[in-house]
Amino acid sequence: MASERMPNGAEAGKLAELIATGRQRKEIAEMIGVSRSQLRNIMLGRKVLDQTRAKLDRLFRCYCGKHS
Repeated sequence: MASERMPNGAEAGKLAELIATGRQRKEIAEMIGVSRSQLRNIMLGRKVLDQTRAKLDRLFRCYCGKHS
């Protein structure tokens, strides 16, 4: 298993661009020192968190609208 590492400043911009487009997962995994399967799990986890946050936001707005 590869050890995780933090990208330097020059790599950070490229990494952010790659993550934003969702392409080149092999390159992303190599840059942060994880396997592609670990990166896949990280990205799926992020997707679930984003979906959960959106659902909670909708519920909160609905609740606040009824009880304001």
